[in-house]
Amino acid sequence: EERETRSLARKYGIDISYAEFVRKEFNRFDSDGSGSLNYEDFSRVVQTLTQKKASVTRTRVEVSDQRMRSLWQNVDADGSGAVEFDEFLLWFHQSFNPSNKVALPSFHSDKLADSATENFYASMGRNRLSHWLEQHAKDLEPVEDKEEEEEKEKERRDRKSVV
Repeated sequence: EERETRSLARKYGIDISYAEFVRKEFNRFDSDGSGSLNYEDFSRVVQTLTQKKASVTRTRVEVSDQRMRSLWQNVDADGSGAVEFDEFLLWFHQSFNPSNKVALPSFHSDKLADSATENFYASMGRNRLSHWLEQHAKDLEPVEDKEEEEEKEKERRDRKSVV
């Protein structure tokens, strides 16, 4: 297990001590000791991370089932229905390693998301915004001004009368 962890860390360019930390977290949530996380195990990981943030900000935070399923699809890269350590390591590193990311501005304030948990919440906001834009893109297309439309119609009629 330790050899595999070190090998994956080198393969993906992840600091070995960070990969070992992620391995411990992975094993902590692997409820049946199978070496992979099922959906329920993964949900506990996400809920635990959100509860840590909630305890700091003293707010109650719940991750919606839709968001949880979206995260699950992101982490279960091969679609096997189980998350092996290599998938988890990559996902965890990309999502929560502060040194891996540039601090991103929040859509809701002038603060930057510069910690793992803040990046997690910032990504939720970006994903929500992206999803909303996809759903409402047709509503956002520019509509020509009614006066402009009438003017163009008048020009068309004038051109026809000249011919």
